[in-house]
Amino acid sequence: MNTPQAITKSEWERIVKIPTVRKVWGIRKSETAASFSQRVLGVKFEQPTIFFSVDTIYILADGDASSIRTMLYRYGKQLWAANTEHLIAPHSKNKN
Repeated sequence: MNTPQAITKSEWERIVKIPTVRKVWGIRKSETAASFSQRVLGVKFEQPTIFFSVDTIYILADGDASSIRTMLYRYGKQLWAANTEHLIAPHSKNKN
């Protein structure tokens, strides 16, 4: 069974730079990755067995875990963001 893990500082820094995550969560320009991580419940699952082609799943929920607002899927270097309604868009670390 895959257990949830903490999202690292560098992962939070990458997550808060994604425009769709900023929009869904109302992240202000002045908000840092550290302050965002304090107001959001975030966990990751590495190599989840239910998604064979996904390297990592990140789940972001309201602070009380009452609702999942965003899921991020990492395939290699590409990160896909989805909210609870639909797949939003891919976000690649390297724009090749």
